[in-house]
Formats: sequence, C-alpha cells, structure tokens
Amino acid sequence: MSTFNRQIKILCRVPQPTDAVSMYRGLGPLTALRRQYPIDIMTANDYQWPVLAASDILFMVRPATNMDKQIITHALDLNVKVWVDYDDDVLNVPPQNPAFSYYADQQIQSNIKWIINNATVVSVSTTALSYEFDEYRNEFNSKCVIIPNAFPDHLLNWDASHKPYSNIVTWRGSRTHDADLELAHKMFENFPKDFPNHQMVFIGEPDYRSLKIFNKKDVRVIPSMNIIDYFKLMEELKPRVHIVPLENNRFNRSKSNIAWIEATRTKTAVIAQDLPEFRFVGAFNVNSWDHLNLEAALAVTNVNQSDEYIKHNLLLSIVNKRRWELIQQLI
Repeated sequence: MSTFNRQIKILCRVPQPTDAVSMYRGLGPLTALRRQYPIDIMTANDYQWPVLAASDILFMVRPATNMDKQIITHALDLNVKVWVDYDDDVLNVPPQNPAFSYYADQQIQSNIKWIINNATVVSVSTTALSYEFDEYRNEFNSKCVIIPNAFPDHLLNWDASHKPYSNIVTWRGSRTHDADLELAHKMFENFPKDFPNHQMVFIGEPDYRSLKIFNKKDVRVIPSMNIIDYFKLMEELKPRVHIVPLENNRFNRSKSNIAWIEATRTKTAVIAQDLPEFRFVGAFNVNSWDHLNLEAALAVTNVNQSDEYIKHNLLLSIVNKRRWELIQQLI
C-alpha cells in the first residue's frame, strides 16, 4: 500500500446505474465513499486506453460480456487494478429464472470464470457466494472479499416513520421470483383465516398464479419503482409482516439478506426461508409456508433485535470501511 497525495481515480462500469444493484453494490457505495475519502468516481461512454490510463482502479459490477472481458484485458495490460463485484451466483442461475438463458450461455459462463480468475480483486455480498467463486480464483490471487449489502445511510435516515402499523403483509420482487412465490401458495390460500383483516401487498411483478389465489379485497399490486421510492413506500405502508419465500437451491443459498434490512427499517417483522444467509437476528425462518399465521410470526420475530444488529453492523457508513481498506490495498 502506498500513500497518495491526490484523489484516487476509480472508473466505474455498472450495467444499470440507477437500479437497486447499483444502489447496493455500485454507484451507491462509491458515491458514499467519495464523501468520506479522497476518491474521484468516473463513468464513461467508452473505455478505450486514454480513459483507462487516466484511472487508478477499474471497478465493474456483474461483468459478464465479451466487451467486459475486453475492457478488463486492456486495463490489466495498462497496469490498472481491476476490482469486480458480484451479488448473485450468476454461474448457477436456475432454469426457472428468466435470466437463465442469458447466464447459461456458454460464452457468458466462460467470460465470468475468466473475469473472476483474472481480476485483481473480487468482492461478493455473502459468505456462500465467496465459496462458489473462490473455486475460480487462481492460486496467485487472493480469495474473494466479502462486503455485505448495507443500508444507504448517506442518503436516508435509518430511523423511519413511527406511525402505527397497518394491517398489511408485503412482498417485493420481480418475475425472477415466480418459482419462489409458488412456495407460499398454501399460505395465500389460507390468508383470510391466518392473517385476519389484513391485505397482501405485492410490490413489483408478482406471478399471476399467486395473485389469482386471493379474493380481490385481500390483495393489492404496486408496480416496481426505484429503491428510494420503495423505502418511502414502506414508510407509508408500515406493514406488520414482510415475507421472503425462496426455493432451496444453489443460487438462492448465496443470496443476501437485503430484504430483511429493508423491512426492518420500518420495524416490520420478517418471515424468510430457512437458508444459511437468511438466518438473521430477530427474523422468523421457515422451511414450510403451509401453516403460517400472524400470531406465530409476531411471537417469533423480534424487530428490536434486528434493528439493533443492523444499526451496529449493516449501515453503509460502517460497511464501507471495508471498501476503503480494499482500495488502499489495491493502491
């Protein structure tokens, strides 16, 4: 590690700069770092040698394409340090996931493995994901660095609305979770009895098969929105319970607990699948969704424990210290 007397220039390549992945893994953490440390964050429309040569570090989120590989090759040729970040097990996307056809492509798989092997450093969101990717790191490179997802407290206050709870149960996700939602169909069938006087609110893109189980008065769908608006929506809704059903497969076992963090901000009880990365403090972990009810969920969960754990461990102002240490080691 050397001492710099100028700003460290980090060139970023993020697939979708304004989405939730960028908020948690890309421009969100880096713009927060910029407020604390001598860092200059740069983006570009082209990544030819003059742009790369002006950078100290090339940072990429979920690189997978031929172009990504070519950019990384050029950066390494120019002695620019390459830092890549993954928050999903993109090498093991299940067939029922809409992203399967993209990530299962032989060339994409080859690119990702090459990138993991050749990048100067690889950061991942969970321990389980590090085990999956360490297999592809060559013997001369360090193991993956685990940097957990964290709440962006540089943009929002952690302590949210203290308004009374609403009789609402929430779920958030996209069509990538169709098979996961199917696990909760029995719960949905019994919803009027087990969650009396409550409404099920789906935020995002729920599977139609899940929606048609409900009586119209018991269900509501709110379209996808940016992550900041989602946090504001949860403040407005103030749900009692948030559910996170997930199939027990290799891909989901590497997922992070971000849904728990998001819901805990409004002191919402979280029911989540009993997977290693989801056994978090104060949550209710289940193997079966068939016999759940509101009373049991509220009895087992402890939102105050969850709240305290996150405030002391998973705020971005805390977690970003790991990123700064990583950057110093690269330089």
